Amino acid sequence: MQGQTHKAMLVLTFGFLNRWNDSMGTTLEPGAVVLGEQQLAPRGWSPGKRA
Repeated sequence: MQGQTHKAMLVLTFGFLNRWNDSMGTTLEPGAVVLGEQQLAPRGWSPGKRA
């Protein structure tokens, strides 16, 4: 039961942070964009409105 509670709190926290970043228009740091373009873009990632 305790493990399920921790997982639920983790999911809720990430959901909150995702909504917060979307609402506040938080941008990615330049280094994170470069790394994402190098490592993740070949798999379909794009920075979207966060860049």
